[in-house]
Amino acid sequence: MVFSSLTFLMFFLPLVMGLYFLRSNIRWRNGILLVSSLLFYGWSDPVWILAMLFSTFLNYVCALRIAKTKHSFIKRWYLFISMAGSLGLLFYFKYSAFTLNGLSALFGSDFRMDTPVLPIGISFYTFQVLSYTLDVYWEKTPVQKKPLRLLLYVSCFPQLIAGPIVRYDDIEQRLSKRYTSPDDFQAGMRRFVVGLSKKVLLANIAGAALNETVLAGSGTQLSFAGAWLSAFLYALQIYFDFSAYSDMAIGIGRVLGFEYKENFDYPYISRSAGEFWRRWHISLGTWFREYLMYPLMRSRIFRKMSMKKSPNRSKMYYRNKATIICTMIVWMCTGLWHGASLNFVVWGLYYGLMMVLEKFVFDKILAKTPGVIKWFFTMIVALVSFVIFYYTDFSHVSQHLLAMVGLRAGEGGFGVVRLIDDKTVEVFKTYAVFMVIACACCLPVGKWIRDLLGKTTVTDRTANGIGTLILSGLLVMSILFLVGQSFNPFIYFRF
Repeated sequence: MVFSSLTFLMFFLPLVMGLYFLRSNIRWRNGILLVSSLLFYGWSDPVWILAMLFSTFLNYVCALRIAKTKHSFIKRWYLFISMAGSLGLLFYFKYSAFTLNGLSALFGSDFRMDTPVLPIGISFYTFQVLSYTLDVYWEKTPVQKKPLRLLLYVSCFPQLIAGPIVRYDDIEQRLSKRYTSPDDFQAGMRRFVVGLSKKVLLANIAGAALNETVLAGSGTQLSFAGAWLSAFLYALQIYFDFSAYSDMAIGIGRVLGFEYKENFDYPYISRSAGEFWRRWHISLGTWFREYLMYPLMRSRIFRKMSMKKSPNRSKMYYRNKATIICTMIVWMCTGLWHGASLNFVVWGLYYGLMMVLEKFVFDKILAKTPGVIKWFFTMIVALVSFVIFYYTDFSHVSQHLLAMVGLRAGEGGFGVVRLIDDKTVEVFKTYAVFMVIACACCLPVGKWIRDLLGKTTVTDRTANGIGTLILSGLLVMSILFLVGQSFNPFIYFRF
């Protein structure tokens, strides 16, 4: 089931809300939320629930044992069991075929493994439950003794399938006591409608425009303008698609009494790759920083590397070397988190390289560069990254990137692509107004309007009335669009 479906909007959500607010008792509300979350997750294939149950209860037992024992060796052993079980499950579904088929090809074997059907959202809930066990191990959070509450934390349907990745510490108290005020309910529903509008009126239309470009074919006939236009349309689609889900998750969470942290902060106004990733998929970046980057830097091998001394090298050299290696490892893992494919590995290493170059090579130059120029180059970096991210066939990645610099590869060497093609002109004319509106929606326009209204004589009541009227119109338009659209899941469901 998806948020942007009539089944969810017309039946599931109203029914769950009605039952949830029928009683204020926390046991009742947790029970309704848990049952509805499992129903939501298992709607298309109930067998996927088993994998989530296994991962959750394995970590529940291991965290209990970690909290009870005082022996560091036993603590590490239980932590290893929890990580091996959860990551082993993730590896089987997501990476086993990729790894075994790659090894088979390397050694010239005919063995081929079919890729298992990937349970939706497995990467998200695996990281959530592992963060809980790690926090218990590091004594950052108390252990949860009630297994159903831990299962509710993992399976809570607003953020289950595509994030944001919620840390247990952020909602631990809300699992036992929470309250929804009228303001929370109103603000949550407003946020949900904003997300729904993003998905239906922006992401889906950007995807339709993308499908009308020559990219929908083999991609080999891309012109220079077509290559950039298709990359631009995909950038719009994936941003509005993913941020829409986060908006809806945060909105429903607030209605239910949870406060999920922001997952996007207008990334397309960034002036560096580092800033872009502080604004894009914030929960994932935070997870890798706190649960992989920092532990790596504190590990014995990198601690020794950063403290190494040499008559020919400064101490800062070895510290920077350790940071660079850790950065590349973390970004390679970030790429692999998105999928078992060469393009995701390259995508991760590409961003890791951008981070290293910005911090250690071009830092002084960037400090003196005008903001608009830094923004322009950051957008180019982002568009190139989306091309790498889009294709699972790396030959298509190279063809598209070559077209973006005006070249194509052929049997006789490199040639020059056309500047523009008829299909690109047609798509541009058809969607020009939409692209202008979409670009405006990538900016913090709402904040600017609120700041402007704050300087005028418009009352809060009038402003709220105008906002309610606009959101009501967007809700009606979204529902009308959904009636005529086929099933269109969120892009990040496949991760």
